[in-house]
Amino acid sequence: MEAAHKFILSMLPKGTEGRILDLGCGNGRLLQAIKREHPVVVTSGVDTKSMNFEGFIQTNIYDFKWEGNYELTLMSVERLHEVDKEVATDLLEAIRLHSKFLLLSTYNKWMHGFDHVLDKLFYVVSIGLDPSLGYEAKLLERKING
Repeated sequence: MEAAHKFILSMLPKGTEGRILDLGCGNGRLLQAIKREHPVVVTSGVDTKSMNFEGFIQTNIYDFKWEGNYELTLMSVERLHEVDKEVATDLLEAIRLHSKFLLLSTYNKWMHGFDHVLDKLFYVVSIGLDPSLGYEAKLLERKING
């Protein structure tokens, strides 16, 4: 997982600060790695499994109650493929409303399938690929009138 985290860290927006939300954060180690590199950020993680770290919220990401805004939301694109397209689209719209950036990542080459929704809601800032490890990520910035 360390290689995956290094890859995701390399995709963070320049000068990352503010609030960061990880939807599907698991054990929170990615958030810890981000905090080490960007000590001024305030991190929160959402997952259904019970974890014990500062900023953890135990809930299903599709039922998450958005409060305030985030500089960046992190999410594996696989989360979009595990629910109906309508539920996934609603989640993407909520992210756009509450987060300036979305960093979508995958380790399974599942990045495609939501391009039409993403193109409507976000601008592509950068794309990262590591073919040797099979990692792919897209850093997206919200469109104000998506």
